[in-house]
This record gives sequence, structure tokens and C-alpha cells, in this order.
Amino acid sequence: VELVGSESSTGFDLGMGYGGLTVRYWHPWISRVTGEVGLLLGAGHAQVRDRLVGTEVASDNFMVAEPEVALFVTTLPWLHLGTSVGYRMVWGVEDLPRVITEDLRSFTATISLRIGGS
Repeated sequence: VELVGSESSTGFDLGMGYGGLTVRYWHPWISRVTGEVGLLLGAGHAQVRDRLVGTEVASDNFMVAEPEVALFVTTLPWLHLGTSVGYRMVWGVEDLPRVITEDLRSFTATISLRIGGS
């Protein structure tokens, strides 16, 4: 993500990553379709780098929660295609210049291929 710098600078780049524990509940709906709800709870790390020289300007850790709903279609007994939507919520981003918590919050979408299991 590009962040605007001052008039005399080239700007900044924002990088981030996160992970955690995911809990899911699924229920068969009809024939080959399964509905699923899930919640990821964890932590992440974000950093701001100067775009011109690539040096780190600041970094911060944060907490993350990402609720999600999904639908899976069983195409073969061992192959399931899915799609999901969710919303990433974060807390604890205070040490990043030009970044506020709302910059890291976002809707998410995923397309999945699950092999094995039901």
C-alpha cells in the first residue's frame, strides 16, 4: 500500500502480515453444498518503509479478528470448491506514521480448493 509523503518526499510503503487460530463450524445445507462460519483470532505486524531508499521508518504489532462466512460445493467425494467473505478488524496500531486502524480494516474474499475430508 502506498502512503502519501510530505511535499518534499517520495512517500512511504505499508507492508503487513497476520495470522492466528481459526475456529470453524460447518453444516451441510443441501445435497453437495456446505455452509461454514469461522473466526480467526490472532496478531499481526505492520511496517512503514521510505519508498525511495527502502529503510524502515516505523513498525508496530497489532491484534486481529476476522469473522468469515463460506459456501463449499462438493464436486467429487474428496474435492470441495469454496468461496468466502469476511471482515478484518484490527486493534493496537498506534506507532505507524500516517496509518490509522481503519487503514488496516477491510472486507476479505477467498476462493478455496479443499482436498479430502467432508
